[in-house]
Amino acid sequence: MRKSPTIQSVDKALNILELFTNHEELGITDIRDMLSYDKSVIYKIIITLESHGFVKQNSDNKKYRLGPKAFQIVNQYLAFNGNINPLLRNAYPLLRELAQETMCTAQLGIIEKNEMEVLIVASVESPSLVRVSASLGEKMPIHASAVGKCMLAYGDDYLLKKVLSKPLKAVTPTTIINKKRFLEEINKVKSLGYALSDEEWGEGVIAIACPVFNYLKSCIASLLISFPAYKKEEEQFEMEGLINSTKKYAYKLSQQIGYAG
Repeated sequence: MRKSPTIQSVDKALNILELFTNHEELGITDIRDMLSYDKSVIYKIIITLESHGFVKQNSDNKKYRLGPKAFQIVNQYLAFNGNINPLLRNAYPLLRELAQETMCTAQLGIIEKNEMEVLIVASVESPSLVRVSASLGEKMPIHASAVGKCMLAYGDDYLLKKVLSKPLKAVTPTTIINKKRFLEEINKVKSLGYALSDEEWGEGVIAIACPVFNYLKSCIASLLISFPAYKKEEEQFEMEGLINSTKKYAYKLSQQIGYAG
């Protein structure tokens, strides 16, 4: 039987991408050991994949991990294949509505498997010309983000203890790094029903996050909006309205995935 024609360089690039299904990070040597390709070939392919956003280099150890473009493709697949992921399937229409209602970028975040970061898994950009860019696949320190603080407030106690067992590193000048103050912040989130990141993750960016619960009443994700910090100074700015809209859509998403609270 005659084989279908393939392009060798594309075939190799896809084989390299497939390795990341079982490995969070890989170096050039790791890939060579697994696929037996010449290191110069691997390097050229990796640099090409990186230029298109399919992989991203970890500046600390120089290894590579999947980049935002890979997440964009995966999420498009999940969002438009109804039988695959009910959380994402239900999230995208609501994120579009939320972004339109608030004129903010709307996103969905979860806790990464290392439990020290949060991961943006769905994102819809604000319709406003001046907006916070939607970075699908972006990872943020759990203590410095609205999503992280929200999920720490409504998640298991062991997770909060794990985060507090290590130093809280400053990401911006306003990141909360004092553990006593951080714990007070988490209790405040529980009391108010939302978390706020006021330039704690990115300078010039404010984010509001609310919990998303499943049918077991467990917080499995967080819905958030983000917008430029200067908007607070605008005469028509209404923080309460933005908070209420975020709460409303987080509750809608929770209901759609089985929450009955």
